[in-house]
Amino acid sequence: MLIIFVMVSYMVYVDNKNIHKLDKLVTEKTKLKDFNYVNKYDNYYIVLTDDYLYLYDNKFLELFKIDATLIHQNDKKYDIIYNNKKLMYFNDCYKGNKNIFEYYDLYTYELIKRVVLR
Repeated sequence: MLIIFVMVSYMVYVDNKNIHKLDKLVTEKTKLKDFNYVNKYDNYYIVLTDDYLYLYDNKFLELFKIDATLIHQNDKKYDIIYNNKKLMYFNDCYKGNKNIFEYYDLYTYELIKRVVLR
């Protein structure tokens, strides 16, 4: 039981450290100093402020920004990703012995696609 607790604690520590590094990197490479959310997915950085959702490439060139009022409220705290030239919400979960990947529309929060891996 102690070994499991130590392993989980270490994983949480590493995850928090990586999030802090990502926040610091975005602050250094962009003009943004105050943001609510940041995610790196594939070769893109997605950054959400109170006013805009920004998409940056891996060299931190701004590809585009979307007015935050157009985006559906992320009630379930899903990640925001850029996939197939489209920003969307992404949820992954494990139920039973299945991995489930769900993709939701950024503007309507409607399910776009669900992939189930056994």
